[in-house]
Order: sequence, then C-alpha cells, then structure tokens
Amino acid sequence: WWAILGFLFNRLIKYAGSKAAGILSIRYTMNCKFNRKAMVAFLAAVKPEMEDGESDTKTAIKKFHWDETDEIRWKGEPPRIELIVDVKYGFLLSAFIQIATRKSKCTQNEAKRQFFARLRELDLIRGPVPGIETDHDAEYVYRPPKITKSMQWKRWWKKKKTTFVEFCTFKA
Repeated sequence: WWAILGFLFNRLIKYAGSKAAGILSIRYTMNCKFNRKAMVAFLAAVKPEMEDGESDTKTAIKKFHWDETDEIRWKGEPPRIELIVDVKYGFLLSAFIQIATRKSKCTQNEAKRQFFARLRELDLIRGPVPGIETDHDAEYVYRPPKITKSMQWKRWWKKKKTTFVEFCTFKA
C-alpha cells in the first residue's frame, strides 16, 4: 500500500515539475505616451492581481501584474503580464510577458502582436510603438472566432483528456 502511494506521489511531483518547465519571457522597453483616461478602463478590464508603486518628486512609477484570460487569443494558456508606467507624465515604460510554452502555442511575434493589439483595443495607445512595431504591425485587429457550445465542450474535453494522458504516461 505505501509503495503504491509513494509511486503516485512521485509521479505527481514529476508531472508538476515538467509542466512548470518551458517559459518564454519577453521584455519590451516602450517609453511611449498613453491615454490617461483610458488607463482606468484598461485596469478595470485586466483586473491586476498586484499593483506596486514608487514615487519621488520627478516621477510616479506604478507596476501592474495580471494574468490574461483569453485562451483562444493566446493559443493556449494565457500569459502573465507586468506593465510599468509613469502615471505622473503618462508614459508606458516597459512590459514583461511570460508564456508557458508547454501549455501555449503562442510565439514571440504573436505575443507582441496580441499584446499591443490589446493595448490599442482599450485605447491605451495609438499607432505603432516606436522601435518595436512597424506601421503594418499596428494595423492588426484581433477578431475573436465564433465558438459554439459543442466547440467549447470539445475544447474542455480535449484539455482534460490531454492532462490525464500526460499524467499517466509521464516519462522522467
């Protein structure tokens, strides 16, 4: 009995470790103006889990962390995003995006396109971000696909089945 329990526990620990491996980290230094009025709507939409601030006489830096929620947009598990802004002067300073590559098929270029399109959707920025995007990149608009109930159920079933199969067939 104890041997079986030990074996299952060992399998569970190895499975969790394999799922945690494989992170794509992307950092953008933007230094571009943002729409201050749209920032309130943006923060209400993304619902940051953590907000950190630092200020002095010249700047008021805020850092926001959140997990995106749209699995279809991000082609799998949505990323964790950190955005650093200077709220005193209205500048987006930098962004840090972390994508679990084992759970998402989103590439670095797709992540860039989706992230900046999301900022434009909520009217936080306009036009291309200098030094990061081209005019052609800035024209991209995300259009979510129509998903029927049966498609939702198939996605849910596939996810559960894949998770179960990966757990049962883990090779260390």
